[in-house]
Amino acid sequence: MEIFIEVFAPFLKEVDTKMDHGESMLGETCSEITKLIIAYGEDPKNMEPKDFFAVFFQFHKDFSETYASHEQRQKAAKEKLQREAKKKAEKIRVRKTVT
Repeated sequence: MEIFIEVFAPFLKEVDTKMDHGESMLGETCSEITKLIIAYGEDPKNMEPKDFFAVFFQFHKDFSETYASHEQRQKAAKEKLQREAKKKAEKIRVRKTVT
């Protein structure tokens, strides 16, 4: 039993130190999330962090989809203008050739 204690004691001390550090970091993180929730005008008593961050996730998703759609419409509009400009230039070239 004494050998077990000799071997296990340093490990237990190291784990205990790491757990204390982890708990401290968790407390700091929770405090910072609470400050963030308040900064965005929400009540931390009524808003869980997972719900708060879900709002941002949904916004990012919606924004990305809208941005991609907008980019597609802009590309299509640009291509249409280029086609129309090419047609117009062709008509002008044909008129100059005819006259």
